[in-house]
Amino acid sequence: MLTLAFDTSTLQGRFALAEDGEILVYQPFNVGGSYADALLKVVDGMLADSGRKKSEL
Repeated sequence: MLTLAFDTSTLQGRFALAEDGEILVYQPFNVGGSYADALLKVVDGMLADSGRKKSEL
């Protein structure tokens, strides 16, 4: 199963994409504004880096 995980509790966010317990992509991301503006860009980049599609989540 493909899993997206993210921590947005501070401005030093952490994002990960994993499958069956193995991390495929890990992306720390310091947000200068709001997560609402940054979240989809980061997720799209992680999916592209791993060769996956949103429909696989």
